[in-house]
Amino acid sequence: RNYIGSHELQVWCIAPFPDNKWVVSASNDNTVVVWKYRTKEKEYCWPHKGATAVSVSHDGKKVVSGGHDCALRLWNAESSKQLTGPWKLHKERIWSVQWSPDGSHIVSCSVDSTLIICKADSGEPNFKPLSTEQTAVHAIAYSRMGRVLLQG
Repeated sequence: RNYIGSHELQVWCIAPFPDNKWVVSASNDNTVVVWKYRTKEKEYCWPHKGATAVSVSHDGKKVVSGGHDCALRLWNAESSKQLTGPWKLHKERIWSVQWSPDGSHIVSCSVDSTLIICKADSGEPNFKPLSTEQTAVHAIAYSRMGRVLLQG
């Protein structure tokens, strides 16, 4: 079983908040949910069609989600409001999203074999999509210093 809490369908991604009191999950049930870590009590539930990826900002104040809709959405983790988006940047499903170490950028990867680095406040891409030699990119991560971007 690949479900947590009250998600009705498969959970694709889960990410902890920096304080380890909360976690956020992305599910095929078209929701992104913030949970209390110890009690599994639902704090917020945000709509995102076919959500597959989530990442929490390093200060714990924002969450970015991506999904089957090929778009990113930015959420305020303190007020539960959607800050901005959807940013439809990819041509196919998004598999992974990550914040840059300084929090100024978000990188996403997709079934469309691209990586996109965008500004965290506006969703504006820094460059054209970065093509890879893979048929799909499923995972991405920044190095601690932010100088290297790993993909697989």
